[in-house]
Amino acid sequence: VSASLQDIIRQHLEVYGDMKEFADKVRIQINDTHPAFIIAELMRVLTNDHEHKFEEAFEIVKEVCSYTNHTVLKEALEEWDINHIKEILPAQYHMVERLNYMFCSQLRSKYPNDEEKVRRMSIIEGGKIKMAHLAIVGSHKVNGVAALHTDIIKEKLFKDFSEMMPEKFVNVTNGVTQRRW
Repeated sequence: VSASLQDIIRQHLEVYGDMKEFADKVRIQINDTHPAFIIAELMRVLTNDHEHKFEEAFEIVKEVCSYTNHTVLKEALEEWDINHIKEILPAQYHMVERLNYMFCSQLRSKYPNDEEKVRRMSIIEGGKIKMAHLAIVGSHKVNGVAALHTDIIKEKLFKDFSEMMPEKFVNVTNGVTQRRW
């Protein structure tokens, strides 16, 4: 994701000269959980390399990113070991940690007596980064691959998120034809 993001930013700067219109001109589709770390990397780049404040960077990230869930199978929803990530990607882990703190604070404010819900929805839980949760929190839209799939993720898989942020969950088919590609 880092190489892709560097290329996206390079192309954007070549065309527009600065990052002022980045959120208006760029869209990043997170297809399943493995590329969800683009959220942490974009946060790092915006805060460290382009001097955005954390909250401002997060608003840009949410505007730019969308997440498509491709499976409802728990074993396919990636969870990454925090110790491993801390060791190899400490700056990106720090971004995830800050996002998780901010999100859990919002959850506690909205659901003051429901620590179980906070635990279920947390990005970091049980020594793992829940990549689907990171993708949901860091995106402006979430969809399945078909109407039925979207209904399942809204009603079962990500029910807590769908109840809290119903406007994020939409049915979209991401098909790309050869001609358009």
